[in-house]
Amino acid sequence: MYLDECPYPKLFDGVTKRCQAFTQVKCGARKEVVDYCKYWKQTCLTMCSPCELTTPSCEGLSDGMHANPFKSNTPYFITCFRNRTTLTSMCGMDGFRRRKLFHSDQTGSGSCKSIYEIPQENGGKQPKCGSNAFTLHSDPSGLCSMYYFCLDGKPTVLECSKGKVFKNTLTEPVCQDPSNVCPPCGTKTEKWFVCCILIKRLLPS
Repeated sequence: MYLDECPYPKLFDGVTKRCQAFTQVKCGARKEVVDYCKYWKQTCLTMCSPCELTTPSCEGLSDGMHANPFKSNTPYFITCFRNRTTLTSMCGMDGFRRRKLFHSDQTGSGSCKSIYEIPQENGGKQPKCGSNAFTLHSDPSGLCSMYYFCLDGKPTVLECSKGKVFKNTLTEPVCQDPSNVCPPCGTKTEKWFVCCILIKRLLPS
């Protein structure tokens, strides 16, 4: 005879004498462990990193996705179900080939969002629209290939094709070769200096 333990998050059923899904087991007077790191097999017997760093606890959290408590403002998140950690993972890529971040809402839950969908006051780069008029704007963080437009007070972020940079214009294509765009994103020569100044004065940045 030897002591053994069910794999997480299963529990031992005293009736069937087998490890079963915790949703099908009634522990009765027995202690029901819900935290992965409190399972006996996860006990650290020698020098090792804390279990909670790789599998954070879901105790006290609602069902659904939550930010990894040890990696806030990152792509990492955990999924909880009945106080159990059922998944530790990271967000995928957004439409701009950038890793999404896990963004928590006021309830503590959240979802994976592009950094351009997260308000700036919350650490994101979502542009701000000051009016309901249609306006074009360069990327607030200074990325030359990125730009956004405002319509009805809502921003939409777009990206120029490879090798092109944004040009704030209402009469030409907004994505152009750098040689046709003013510095710092373009390389337009000095003879275009006056033209560039006029464009900056007439159009929003």
